[in-house]
Amino acid sequence: MTILFKHALDLAWNDGRLSRRGAVLLENLQDFLDLSDYERGVIEEKHSDEEVPFLITRGYGSGADLLDQWMATLLDLDEELPLILVSMGRAALERGITKQGWIDVFRAAEGMGCEFDFARGVWEPEYEVENLEWPVALAPVANALGLTDEDE
Repeated sequence: MTILFKHALDLAWNDGRLSRRGAVLLENLQDFLDLSDYERGVIEEKHSDEEVPFLITRGYGSGADLLDQWMATLLDLDEELPLILVSMGRAALERGITKQGWIDVFRAAEGMGCEFDFARGVWEPEYEVENLEWPVALAPVANALGLTDEDE
């Protein structure tokens, strides 16, 4: 399951409804992350079972605005993304990376074409890594790696 697509679903359903625009943005993200229809279906089914029943309907699908902003920020990371993922991988190694964190983030990085950069940060301790701050758009990655504090 890709943590990025799950985060996108959370944003798209933010006000308890999914708009047509939100659905289109999810389609675009599926293409960007190179998710198959089956993989997307598994993620959406789990999301609809675990999250959607507890949402309080407050709007008309305005979560699409949040999703659009998040996706734009994520896509703008194009050149910086490999270096950021190396840095995040190293930080996770130093804190203690979990097997599930590794799997989730490797899959997300794979969808963005940066899986080897992330792996290098984790598995090549002799590789010099710059300690970078990661953007808010990568919060799902930081959370999966345990790089955020509970109160953030």
